[in-house]
Amino acid sequence: MISNNINSSYTNITNNLNKNEEVKGNSVLAKIAATKEVTAQDASTLAIVDSLRMQQDDLTQGIVNANDAAGMLQIADSAMQNASDGVAKLDELNVRMNSGILNSEQQSMLQKEADGIKASIQDGFNNASFNGQSVFGGEREFNVGGGSMISASLSNLKTEDLKLNDTESMDRFREALNDQRSSVGSAMNQITSSVRNNANGIVNLAGSRSQLEDANMAEKTNELDQQKLQKDAALFANAHQTQMLELQVSRLLGA
Repeated sequence: MISNNINSSYTNITNNLNKNEEVKGNSVLAKIAATKEVTAQDASTLAIVDSLRMQQDDLTQGIVNANDAAGMLQIADSAMQNASDGVAKLDELNVRMNSGILNSEQQSMLQKEADGIKASIQDGFNNASFNGQSVFGGEREFNVGGGSMISASLSNLKTEDLKLNDTESMDRFREALNDQRSSVGSAMNQITSSVRNNANGIVNLAGSRSQLEDANMAEKTNELDQQKLQKDAALFANAHQTQMLELQVSRLLGA
C-alpha cells in the first residue's frame, strides 16, 4: 500500500512536470514559429517593418526585371553581331567587285551574294524577339528597382541603303551599328551593377527586418533545451528520492 502511494505520488509529480513543460514548450515554440514577432508592438515599428519589406520586394523584382532586360539585350547583341559579320563580308565583296578583272556575269553573282547578306542582316533585326515582342523598335527603358532606370538604343537598322559599290553607305551603317552596340554594352554593364547593388540592398534590408521582427532562434532553442534539462533533473531527483523512501519502508517492514 505504501509502495503504491509512493508510485502514485511519483506519477503525479511526473504528470505535473510534463504538463508544465508542455505549457512552457508550447509558448517557446509559438515564438519560434512566429514569422513576425515584433519586439516592440507599436504602430511605428510595424510601419518600419512594412516599409523595409516593400523596399526588399522592390529590389527583388528589380533583379527579376534586370535578368529579363539582360536576356533581351543578349538577343539584340547577337543580331547585331550577325549584322557586323555581314557588313564585313560586304566589304570583302566590294573589294572583289572593284578588282577590275571580273566580267559582268561574275559581278552579277557577287551582287546576288551581297543581296543575300543584306537580307540575312535585315531578317536578323526583324525576327529578333523576346517575350513575344520585337527587340528592335527604338529606345528601350528597363526598371531595375530602387528607382533606377536603364536605357538602351535598339533601333531597327535598315539595310536598304547598303550598296555594294558604295563604301560610304557601308561606313554609315557600320557607324550606326557600332553606336548601338556600344549603347547595349553600356546597358549590360549597368544591369550587372544594379543586380549586385540590389542583392546587397536586399541582404541589408533583411538584416534590419530581422532585428525588428524575427524571434531569436538560438535563444528560444536554448530555452527549450533548458526546460528539458530541468525536467530531467527533477525526474531524476524524484526517482532517487522515491527509491530511497521505498528502501527505508522495506527496512521498517523487515522486508
